[in-house]
Amino acid sequence: MAEKPDVKDVAEKIRQLKEWLAVFQEEYDIPADAMETLNKKINELVDEVADITCE
Repeated sequence: MAEKPDVKDVAEKIRQLKEWLAVFQEEYDIPADAMETLNKKINELVDEVADITCE
């Protein structure tokens, strides 16, 4: 039986997304203020995910 994803898996995917965005910013010359807004929104998501509990 396959393992079910959990909150730690989500946290890892978010870290990967942030790493990808940093590379994307460099490759496509995304303005710093746009990246700041994106990172702020991602961090809000991280905070919401951190509050999830599995019972």
